[in-house]
Amino acid sequence: MSEAKKASPRPARLPLLAVRDVVVFPHMVLPLSVGRPKSVKAIEAAMKDHAKLLCVVAQKDVAVEDPKSEDVYSAGVLVEVVQYLKMPDGTLKVFLQGHARAAVKSMEFDAAGGHWNAVLGYPEAPAKANAELKALMRHALETAEEHAKFARRAPAELPALASVEDPSELADKLAALAVVKAADRQALLEVVEAKPRLEKLIVILKADIEILALERKIHTGSRRRSRRPRRSTTSTSR
Repeated sequence: MSEAKKASPRPARLPLLAVRDVVVFPHMVLPLSVGRPKSVKAIEAAMKDHAKLLCVVAQKDVAVEDPKSEDVYSAGVLVEVVQYLKMPDGTLKVFLQGHARAAVKSMEFDAAGGHWNAVLGYPEAPAKANAELKALMRHALETAEEHAKFARRAPAELPALASVEDPSELADKLAALAVVKAADRQALLEVVEAKPRLEKLIVILKADIEILALERKIHTGSRRRSRRPRRSTTSTSR
């Protein structure tokens, strides 16, 4: 059974993990080093009491050391801890597998557990790939391939995405691979429906392609000018 067809639980309440300068997507695997006490406690609670499940949200300001409800985005992801290693210094090395979009309705601090819990909703509904969506999926994939050529960093996973049939899964996997800016990633995460998300992804990638193409043009012109022989500026005295 493919990952997209697996039925995963949708708990109404889970431990919450706030992360800095990274946005997780469904269908994405994220390696993470966790050191903040409340974050460590949240993951430990997920492992012990919640079938390895928790909600991950991004912080609005990476400088905030002890984030509260107003410091994190309400759009996050239901994730599963697929690998867990506790280090001698008490920090954790984990791999998180994203499963589904999660909307944080409210946050409550568990004083006994030492971590935040979130009351969750799951807004995304399955999308059927009709002819229009299939065309949009193909266009998004072609745009991502063009972007990879300009960025000179073609992800190894990109060719395999041509076989993805679910439009939401394709949009999320392409965003996870190709979109770098945290603000753009968060904006895509917040788009629940697959069609507008694919359209927004294409706009973001095309804008980046324009910048990368201009940078390449400037760099090529600069190299050509540097290779031209310089005229002699030596003058003879009379």
